[in-house]
Formats: sequence, structure tokens, C-alpha cells
Amino acid sequence: MRVTEPAVQKFAGGEKDPVKVMGVVRAAKDNFVIGK
Repeated sequence: MRVTEPAVQKFAGGEKDPVKVMGVVRAAKDNFVIGK
């Protein structure tokens, strides 16, 4: 995962710490639902 990319950090609310960015991305992925 490219947690140092500006677009990914922006998705994570502007967070810069790679561990925290990955936590936000993981939570978004866990809650992703198709077609609901």
C-alpha cells in the first residue's frame, strides 16, 4: 500500500504517519459494501 502518497494521505484526513494512514484505509476497506 502506498501510504506515503499524497492522495492516500488526503483520503486519511491529511494524516502523515504511515501506520495511522494504513489504519484509516483498512477501516474503510473493512466497511466497504457494493450495491447497498
